[in-house]
Amino acid sequence: MAQKYKSSAATSPGGPARDDILQQLKKITSSPEFHVTEQQLDFLNFVVSEALHGRSTELKGYLVATKVFGRTAEFDASSDPIVSIQANKLRRALERYYLVEGQRDPIRIDIPKGAYIPTFEWMTPIKADQDQGDSEVETLPEDSWPTILVQPFKNMTGDPEQNFLGLGISTELAIEISCFENVRVIYPREGTAASDKTGEFRFLLDGQIFNDTEGIKLAVYLIDTKAGTQLWGDTCSTGLSSEEIFSFKEQVVRGVATKVCGEFGVIPKAICKESRQKKPINLSSYEALLRFWEYERTLTPESFTRALEALTHAVQLEPDCSHVLGSLAILYGTIHNLDIGGFADPLDQAVEYAEKAAIMSPNNQRIRGILAMVRLYSNELAAAINEAHRALALNPHSLFVLDGLAWILTLAGDWENGPCLAEKAIRLNPYHRAIAHDALWVNYLRQQQFGLAYEEACDRHRPDLFWDPLIKASTLGLLDNKTKGQVCAQKLLQLRPDFPQKGRRLIGNFIKFEEIASRIEEGLRRVGLDIL
Repeated sequence: MAQKYKSSAATSPGGPARDDILQQLKKITSSPEFHVTEQQLDFLNFVVSEALHGRSTELKGYLVATKVFGRTAEFDASSDPIVSIQANKLRRALERYYLVEGQRDPIRIDIPKGAYIPTFEWMTPIKADQDQGDSEVETLPEDSWPTILVQPFKNMTGDPEQNFLGLGISTELAIEISCFENVRVIYPREGTAASDKTGEFRFLLDGQIFNDTEGIKLAVYLIDTKAGTQLWGDTCSTGLSSEEIFSFKEQVVRGVATKVCGEFGVIPKAICKESRQKKPINLSSYEALLRFWEYERTLTPESFTRALEALTHAVQLEPDCSHVLGSLAILYGTIHNLDIGGFADPLDQAVEYAEKAAIMSPNNQRIRGILAMVRLYSNELAAAINEAHRALALNPHSLFVLDGLAWILTLAGDWENGPCLAEKAIRLNPYHRAIAHDALWVNYLRQQQFGLAYEEACDRHRPDLFWDPLIKASTLGLLDNKTKGQVCAQKLLQLRPDFPQKGRRLIGNFIKFEEIASRIEEGLRRVGLDIL
């Protein structure tokens, strides 16, 4: 088992020292694999220097624009986005460096999205004899998680001008996959054969570019080296204009990464099938997470029980696995929100798990989203909105979190961004969850657009969950459709016989604004369902 990595800012106890950071910076900036312009290089050197001199709080867009990019005192970021554009390019260059040459570097330098303050993290095991205070050297469970090698895609067109496309797609694909954090990514240098890294990975993602009638065609496929089988493959085509190729790259990268490595993707499904017959005590942390993802997909009491049992055992064996902690936070949040008996202080437990997970993985998008969720459940609405936006900034293209963040933002009262994000999730992800429609339903209910609210209620397609007939019955009541509303009310009582006694609490656990909650109760009353 690998040792746990330490991560911290330069000024934090146990973090990299100034000289160590400067040495790592020199290694990065002198590497031929660090593809940046002179201005981007100046950008990196400047923010690192400012951070090391204790001036991190001063690292704003205006300062960078005037000190690095030569802008005048009249600089306005709203009309001149140079800093944000160059920051994004710099982040990509750093990500590529650490995927290619810097995989085994001792220190990682990053500029997290949403700010220009660099972070400095240990990337090699800290020796047990080093002075780490009360910290202990643990194992990283993630080291036993599935590993995928992204092979540089081959140019079969005969046109050397297309070499950049295959290399560019595979590089950006490796970066995008690394954002999911449920697999470990290996990316070889150009010219390195997959056979040179045999034994370091289980899954191989490879591709080829061919001539097509109207441009070029990409064939991409996923191999399970353990079974010696192809798990998945697909082809897609594009024209040769710069606009077409740019759009093509973007769509391929997002689509393939999600299809292969998303929580419901090809790799998780393959490993889930292998582990289906195992007892919880015999599951790895990753296999326990697969049980949790099964619950998220099915939302049945049976899958909930299996997930809770598996994760409870996993956290005992590996208490510092942020993914396990975060998933447990969701389950205990569910226990609180659905008022499931037999658990003491489930919301406190959810908060504890979420906060610990965020400490372990502060730049993990999913973990930050989970922290936003528990802030929402705790009625800390401003904190929930802030955490949701932090999560969104970490990977705005991750389709499997958009619907959840949309739901959190909407329920917390970000009426501008939440519903827009829900519409985006529905438009882009055919496998979006029902909560995207819940977000739009709440917003239409707030606006008293009851017809549109009912359309969203009908689009959520989860009749086996009590929330489904609840929102339909309530909306039909507000539309004065008593007959259909009463049918839905009876379905609600079948799923939650205790709803008349617990309805106000159940609604309040989700709906944080009294005006909207009262509107829901009024709709239910109109179809004959009074809450006691």
